[in-house]
Amino acid sequence: MQNRATGWLDEAHHLGVRHLLLHTLSRYFLCCPVYCLMPDHGHFLFVGLEARADQLAALSWFRREWNRLLRPVKQQDQA
Repeated sequence: MQNRATGWLDEAHHLGVRHLLLHTLSRYFLCCPVYCLMPDHGHFLFVGLEARADQLAALSWFRREWNRLLRPVKQQDQA
């Protein structure tokens, strides 16, 4: 997170992230066998399920939507 912000990770936010993941994975033909939300960042493993899978587009969409969910906290610009 930008400036290593903490305090955003609660049960409601975790539910929102799982909801975003479901939309991302189905939209871009991916699976996410494991993810980990840390106090100041998150890790996600995206794996393509078929030739139509698009990890770059998925990551772009997921990051944009996750930033909306995180407001007023914001992700840093680069991983």
